[in-house]
Amino acid sequence: MDLIHKDESYELIRAFFEVRNEIGPGFLEEVYQQSLKHEPGLRKIPFVENPKLEVRYKGALLEKGYEPDFVCHSKIIVELKTVKLLDDPHRPKAFNNLKL
Repeated sequence: MDLIHKDESYELIRAFFEVRNEIGPGFLEEVYQQSLKHEPGLRKIPFVENPKLEVRYKGALLEKGYEPDFVCHSKIIVELKTVKLLDDPHRPKAFNNLKL
């Protein structure tokens, strides 16, 4: 897989696996999000939790923006999901993330 920000992405993936291995499966997204607030800090990964991102349409600022779970390194959007399979109900949000 070709990643745009390869080093930063692998750094984040290692942090995600550390959280998953430490607390295990079966929790709600909020538990993983709270855990992930600590792991990037331990690894010195710059991140912002729940930033409010502007969305524009033809130059006009829309009232409804976008609020991902994290933005890391000021360029990688992290949206947490606790599902067995990323299927149809989750795809629209995933595609929105890719457009940003």
